[in-house]
Amino acid sequence: MTSLRTLSTVLGVAAFTSAVSLATAWPHATFADGRRGLMGRLDAPGTRIDDVVVSGEVKRDPKSKSGWVVEVTARNDGDHAETFELETDLERTVRNPMSRSGAMPTAVWKQNETLTLAAGESVARRYDVPAAIGTQLAASARAETSAAARNAKGIPSLTSRTSFAVGFQKAHA
Repeated sequence: MTSLRTLSTVLGVAAFTSAVSLATAWPHATFADGRRGLMGRLDAPGTRIDDVVVSGEVKRDPKSKSGWVVEVTARNDGDHAETFELETDLERTVRNPMSRSGAMPTAVWKQNETLTLAAGESVARRYDVPAAIGTQLAASARAETSAAARNAKGIPSLTSRTSFAVGFQKAHA
């Protein structure tokens, strides 16, 4: 009776171990699989909206009325056409060197546009920045140049700094 009990215990543990091993080691889809997976969303530079990767930057442009433009590039990595409304935000962040936490960006200008991209298609857009924000961008650029010159001389800069960046999101209806 004891040997039968020992045999059934060993077989039961072996069966349970095999079931657990197969359940964990059996191939299955994960979040990291494919372009739609987590790793596919993290490896592309820019912001991914469905299968479209959007990136942008704010640049000086002497042809613009304000002297500044936002350049946007959108690329459809999918195998089908994508249509969506894109909200492009120009975000301002004011950083204080004495602050204990990071500053949150504030959208100071928004541009909405409906984009339709065929599979593998890329488009580029340029948006003129309003004059009032162009003035802020120019002042921020002058302050950065001045701070860089002071730092090159070994003089630390303990003044707040304003920076601008371009952000994207799918526009809300």
